[in-house]
Amino acid sequence: MPTTVYENHLHPDPGFPIIFHWNVRQRALRDDILHWHEGLELLYFTEGEGTVVCNAEQQLVRAGQMAAVNSDMLHEIFAVSEECRYSCLILDKALCDGFGLPISRTIFRPVAEDGRIAVLFERIAREMEEKHAYYKAAVKAAAMELLLLLFREYTVEAEADSAAGSRRLEWVKEALAYIRTHYWEELSIDGICGRIGVSKYYFCRVFREITGRTVVEHINFVRCSMARRMLLSGRYNVSESAEQCGFRNLSYFTRTYKRQFGELPSAKQGLNQGRRE
Repeated sequence: MPTTVYENHLHPDPGFPIIFHWNVRQRALRDDILHWHEGLELLYFTEGEGTVVCNAEQQLVRAGQMAAVNSDMLHEIFAVSEECRYSCLILDKALCDGFGLPISRTIFRPVAEDGRIAVLFERIAREMEEKHAYYKAAVKAAAMELLLLLFREYTVEAEADSAAGSRRLEWVKEALAYIRTHYWEELSIDGICGRIGVSKYYFCRVFREITGRTVVEHINFVRCSMARRMLLSGRYNVSESAEQCGFRNLSYFTRTYKRQFGELPSAKQGLNQGRRE
């Protein structure tokens, strides 16, 4: 049975919440790991053929086509030909929402073949490789142009009862959303379970099975990630960042932050001030 993993995407630069990289899949090597995340994942195939599995639905994708993995969908990718190559673009939910493009409430066509999509992926790949001045702004502009194209021409109506997964997965998604929007408040496992309507001990086991973290570990991950954004902005010091992200004890924050990122929070304070990218 496939392993299910929730992917946390940590963006080193809070102002650039985009992931782009190249992947190679070989038919002989299949890890059989289903994973999911809140961002929209777009896969543009350049060589060979692969299968993209989303919520148990399989789509064959060949070179010159793009597969869309919608927000919160369980998915995996494996090669059909001996080898397939594709570029992967993951757009952060908050970034898309900020442009008025709500990816979490939109279902995109699973496979698209469009010369305009190819041109935009090539532009993004070139900017990410060459890294000229303001390349991040250029990548965001191309990504939003691509997303706008998908919203206008490649959306489909969502089914009333989607196959998004079991009720267990929905509990975890609801908890993740609540933690993300209340991380600065006093959070307790009892309180989260009360909102969801499930017993504490059963929920904690399910949460760890799906995310690979305990509830407390995930709360600390979100809080430390947000504190890191504040420190990188240069507008907040360590104690201010800790307090505004829900940590009431500075020593505990420092230990937790170092455990998450392998360095003290003071190492990131004001790091990006005056940097042009």
